[in-house]
Amino acid sequence: MGKASTKTRKFTLWWYEMKISDKDNPLYIKACKRESLFRTGADDYANIKIPQRVKEFENLQKTGDRQQDEFAFLHSLGTFPRGLSLGSWGGSYELKLLQEWIVDHFVFIDISEQALETLQNNAKKLGLSEKIETRVQDFNFLDLPANSYDLVSCQNMLHHIINLEECLHEINQSLTPEGIFVTNECIGENKMYWSDAKMSFVKTFQTALAEKGIESNEYIRTSPTVLTNNCPFECIRSAELYDIIQHYFGETKVKENAYGHLWHARNALSDNRSDTYFALLETFDKFVREEKLLRPNLLFGIYKKSQKPLLETNSWSTSEMKKQIGVSRFSEQALMQRWTKTQQKLPGLYKFLKRLYFKLR
Repeated sequence: MGKASTKTRKFTLWWYEMKISDKDNPLYIKACKRESLFRTGADDYANIKIPQRVKEFENLQKTGDRQQDEFAFLHSLGTFPRGLSLGSWGGSYELKLLQEWIVDHFVFIDISEQALETLQNNAKKLGLSEKIETRVQDFNFLDLPANSYDLVSCQNMLHHIINLEECLHEINQSLTPEGIFVTNECIGENKMYWSDAKMSFVKTFQTALAEKGIESNEYIRTSPTVLTNNCPFECIRSAELYDIIQHYFGETKVKENAYGHLWHARNALSDNRSDTYFALLETFDKFVREEKLLRPNLLFGIYKKSQKPLLETNSWSTSEMKKQIGVSRFSEQALMQRWTKTQQKLPGLYKFLKRLYFKLR
């Protein structure tokens, strides 16, 4: 774990009252241990194969061009000698940057040693071991060297951060004068607790698809309590993340798109979806975005360094800590791991028990 910051805090947004406790708080330590369990499945994450139609949909949402993905866009910005990755998991995004010669060398920081081990194995398979170095550190208490990185990559990790103000400040000051910050992030509701309006839109959209004979994913509103117990930092401040990014980088945007008001192509769409499905999804997302009916779930952004002051992060009380990151002894992840043998020997029974458990939950 990194040491707590001692910087002088200078600026506070009027809508903000929060947040962080001492890194030695027992509740925080327990939550970190529980959180790290969910970072051990990084190998599958690093080997995701994305169907071409889904790639084109994502390209359109991120860069505005079906044929230009974010890597091609980054390539157009030049090359970056030294990169930093925060929350790498299996490192699929950053290893791609190395393979494409966009970045020459990466420093990887993660809270999980297992995730970094997976990253090292993936880099070795690709012949990139000499281009990486790894460190274990707590993202909530980052201490990064100033003016050191030409590119900082955060891929789906900032929404797991409590101390967003200091984390993003550290990222900003660690950039070289011409450096860039690249992020793909969840900016939906805290703890994924969708509003009644969003849930109503989901059901309406699913009904429209069903009338055309098109199946869609089943969506159930997440229980914040259950989510906290299983993955304590998941989307912990995701609803506030975009505004904090705007404070530091709102005036230095290179490329920024918020999208995915209901479905995100990669985790909700399969390769057998019809063109009609994608056409409906694109039309719906455009309409919702233009009319500002729902908040987007996802953000793709590339930003340059700014000179913005540090936002203040206040402390949580003990009761707030328990509510926000309190975990019980019971862990669903541990239960699922114990069911592995059942899954291997009796897959039908495993699926039935899993379905029954989540209904009872």
